[in-house]
Amino acid sequence: MGITFDLNQIDLFSQDSLLNLKNEQFGKNLPFYLCEIQENTTQFLFEGSRFCEYVLRDAQPVNPLTKRPITTFTMYEASKETSVFHEIFNQDTLKPINYLPVLWNDCSRSDIEKGEYYCRMGECYAFGTDCEINEKKALEYYRIGAHLGDKTAEYNLMLLLEEKNLKDEHLYWSLKYLENLDPIGVEDYFRCAKAFEAATHVKNYQEYAFYFFQKGAMAGNPYCIAKMIRYYEVGFGVSRDESKAKAWREYLPEKWREAPIRDYMAHLCENPSILKLTKKHPFPLDLEKTDIVEPNPDFLFPELVR
Repeated sequence: MGITFDLNQIDLFSQDSLLNLKNEQFGKNLPFYLCEIQENTTQFLFEGSRFCEYVLRDAQPVNPLTKRPITTFTMYEASKETSVFHEIFNQDTLKPINYLPVLWNDCSRSDIEKGEYYCRMGECYAFGTDCEINEKKALEYYRIGAHLGDKTAEYNLMLLLEEKNLKDEHLYWSLKYLENLDPIGVEDYFRCAKAFEAATHVKNYQEYAFYFFQKGAMAGNPYCIAKMIRYYEVGFGVSRDESKAKAWREYLPEKWREAPIRDYMAHLCENPSILKLTKKHPFPLDLEKTDIVEPNPDFLFPELVR
């Protein structure tokens, strides 16, 4: 059993009838949300999405028609399949996991706005905000938000994929995250370099790892500098060149300049706070002009492109 309402009323926010708004949503295969406020014996109806945006976001929401504080309200949902309304939450069960789908149920919103919604829903499931932690659902929401261009969704997805050891997808979103990111942080270069270093099945993975380690080294990251020395010493991802390896050693702490580079890297791993002490340096090195072009994630992993 469901509830029916008189939808010939005019919605305050859109100045259109609730019936027209419902039919518009159903025409786009979207649910329709309706908020009901009761003041004594008087009923007030509002389209749910705009009600969440303009009323429920206030610390002390008031009825926009009477300006009285809202003490009770009920949010209802109707779908194209059922048409009748069912209660989904009220003032006592108002939580992000409940109202976010209502807030963003607006076909006029941009992809960027929709991406923010999917990211926030992903965070609810990832961190257990008013719900059980569900990493599968978090991944689903993060993926949609990331494909819609939300940078926070891309970042959160990248970290969760790394945690779940989904290597190709992690590498794909590590690269996508760098697109249109300004400024790009040292940790972003470092993350991509490490991901490529482990991606032995990817063609030219050594060269791509070198590319990003060099970016991080030029920004002053100690571990990336150590990697440049190691790569030049063994010829990994770049031509072997002892003179360039020696030149990079000049940027190590004096006590480590003559030590095996693996010992210095072990020292960094045992003291991770050192990696955060990064700053840019004026490198006077005649760096090898590599022909490596920054990798295109859509070309490397076409199966992940929507």
